Amino acid sequence: MARFGGDDILGKFKLPPGPTRLLDVGGGHAMYSILMCEKYPELAATVLDSHQALETARQNIAAANMGQRITLQEGDFLKADYGSGYDAVFLFNIVHGLTPALNKELLRKTAQALKPGGQVVIVEQLLGAVSTPIGKASTRLLGLAYFHLIEGKTYTYEDLQGWLRDTGYGKPQKHGLLKAPGNYVIVTERMD
Repeated sequence: MARFGGDDILGKFKLPPGPTRLLDVGGGHAMYSILMCEKYPELAATVLDSHQALETARQNIAAANMGQRITLQEGDFLKADYGSGYDAVFLFNIVHGLTPALNKELLRKTAQALKPGGQVVIVEQLLGAVSTPIGKASTRLLGLAYFHLIEGKTYTYEDLQGWLRDTGYGKPQKHGLLKAPGNYVIVTERMD
């Protein structure tokens, strides 16, 4: 999705002026961090994921000559120390793998890692957000696959809105992806 739809995703939001720090939680392959660093010349990124997932990131970062601007942090994103002072945190394709309680905990952690006014950007397949019969069926089948493969599920936009509200974020904006129907970019800011 990063290779064929990265421009679509990144075109749905703008970082706060003068961004210098991005945390890409579960960013595995690092392609979104690479694209963001190309778009914002002063930006440095940290990609947090498991050792195995970051093997691909190492290759992609080297190929893009981004080793000076993108660092890797190995660990479990539910247990890792995120640090603080980030302009943005990415949570791309993570929500479906967690329970509602763990999603709220993850969003609390990201709020603590962000600067005041910093953004959390979520990319996720949303249940009930597609209007075509094929789209609805695909979303439900994906939810079933998530349940069987990782004990996860697809959530509604209203679920995400509630979790964001409960964890210190402002009103989110939802943007559909032309290249990945049923997937959405949800963006909001940390409130103080």
